Amino acid sequence: MYMKSNELTVIYNSTDERSKKLLAYAQTITSKINRQDLEHANVSVNLFGHMLHQLNLRPKDVIDKSNPFYQLNLKGRDIDMNEWFLFLNKNPNLLQYPIAAYRDKYIVCKSYTDILKLQN
Repeated sequence: MYMKSNELTVIYNSTDERSKKLLAYAQTITSKINRQDLEHANVSVNLFGHMLHQLNLRPKDVIDKSNPFYQLNLKGRDIDMNEWFLFLNKNPNLLQYPIAAYRDKYIVCKSYTDILKLQN
């Protein structure tokens, strides 16, 4: 798992417009940003699991259930953490909102300005 407390770590999908705006706001917090883009990199399952654990969430809690892939292939299935993660890496648009961490604070960014909550 690659995560340092003095870096702002963000798991996101770069094709999502909200994520692009979020990263611009993140620059106002710190220049040290660990970008974990599901679209262009294999994000660590350990990092994903750690962040969800810190947020007290399940993988299903951060999945876009209106996504056609979810509706056709995942709805109603009992899926473990590793499988969710594999689906996310192959289908980055399944991530409903970016997930961020900075200085032992964790947040699901439902709005791109939510990232600013990490600076205090």
